[in-house]
Amino acid sequence: MTGKYRKILSPILLLLLSGSFLFFFSTTTSPLYPNNYGVDSAFYRVIGNSILHGKTLYAEIWDNKGPLLFFIQAAGAVTGTKNAAFCMIFLLQTLSIYITLFFMYKASELTDTYGSGFFRFLLIIFAAFTALCITMEGGNLCEEWSLPFISCSMYLLALYAYRAGSDSRHPVKYAFIHGICFAAIAFIRINNAVSICAGILVIGIFLILKKQWKNLLVNAAFGILGILTVTIPILVYFYAKGALQEMVYGVFLYNLKYVGDRSHKAFAGTEFLIRYLPIILSFLLIVLHLVIKRSARLIDIMMLAIVSVSAAMLWPSNEYLHYFTVMVPVFILILVLYLDFRNIPGLLLVLAAAVFFIRQDMTIVSRLPEIRALQPKYPITARIPEEEKKVSMSVWTSPDVYLNTGFEPCTRFCAYQFIHFPVDPEMLEEYLNDLKTKQPMWVMVLSGYEGIYPEAEEILKRDYEFVSTEDNVDFFRRIIGNE
Repeated sequence: MTGKYRKILSPILLLLLSGSFLFFFSTTTSPLYPNNYGVDSAFYRVIGNSILHGKTLYAEIWDNKGPLLFFIQAAGAVTGTKNAAFCMIFLLQTLSIYITLFFMYKASELTDTYGSGFFRFLLIIFAAFTALCITMEGGNLCEEWSLPFISCSMYLLALYAYRAGSDSRHPVKYAFIHGICFAAIAFIRINNAVSICAGILVIGIFLILKKQWKNLLVNAAFGILGILTVTIPILVYFYAKGALQEMVYGVFLYNLKYVGDRSHKAFAGTEFLIRYLPIILSFLLIVLHLVIKRSARLIDIMMLAIVSVSAAMLWPSNEYLHYFTVMVPVFILILVLYLDFRNIPGLLLVLAAAVFFIRQDMTIVSRLPEIRALQPKYPITARIPEEEKKVSMSVWTSPDVYLNTGFEPCTRFCAYQFIHFPVDPEMLEEYLNDLKTKQPMWVMVLSGYEGIYPEAEEILKRDYEFVSTEDNVDFFRRIIGNE
């Protein structure tokens, strides 16, 4: 493929492949799986719907993820999400993955290691989708939405590192973009920005060593300007809504407690390799390159720092596989920069990793027909008047109960009580008070929850009648006149 046609066709092919991949593997948003809402994905969409229904984020509907994630969900809910056969979220995801792959493809043009550009293109797509398939866990998770910003910064970091030999001054426009990317991720989930922070730290140290004091200060100023470009509109929005304090607490202060409660889990065998193989392989490829070349460039030091800091961030909090999705752009960039097909040991390592991931992906593929065959849940709700659905609560149920039923929560702590309440007991007090004072018409309870919240159980026994158990959820309706 000539350069002219490649420039025209490659972006189109990237977009088509992004949509095709998500159509099959984003099982919580793809129109291929109309009755599967997922868990985290369902919760984010519930919050997006609540924003469209006029609720104020954090003050009236709560989670510890950043507001940008939920604004995206609200944008995706504009077309309606009760019927998952079509959702704007899916189109936004396609754009997100396309941007991610586009920057990684641009990064592949920094080196001629692979030979033809089209072959590099195919390799990147293959590597990205193989790793994404196993880590995205149904799609529409905060790590996935962080990818475009991570990949944009990774590309600019690599672009500067390659050119720094001839001119050590760092372009201020790059610093501005890094600031925007960092702030955007901070308002999704700040942990996901560690790779950007590591790259910027290396650049800062490099500028100090080169005595580029003026350039360092100007870049710092423009980086802060980029952060403010994202931060100020969000702060103004929540100040106008009267929920600035709640937002700052939920996104930042609460998360300090939350992260402190997370702990490292000991994984072995296949589970360990699924999580850490891209990190291990990245280390090995960089070290192999350093041994062969016997010299370290700025790009080598930078990528080693990025991989090291990413590994350090993921090691203590490794419980969920989707946490490792943020490594995908870093892993692809390592392949772009260090995989030389003339280097047999490096090539064999990558091929062995590819075979391993493909085997795991086949397990996912085998489950897709089962997910596609899922039937709508909670048929009882079709007989419940819509007015009664507007005031409801759930106890320990999966958040998909709201999307499947059309119920609307009357408490801001509508899901994940078992995670958040132990971190902040005051949330439990507010939740129980909502159950008493807001008098929801319907309460949905995970079957077998008895004894978890004795106060809630007492209220249910006194003021509610059991109606039905469906799909492992007990439905209780308020006894009218039981004040």
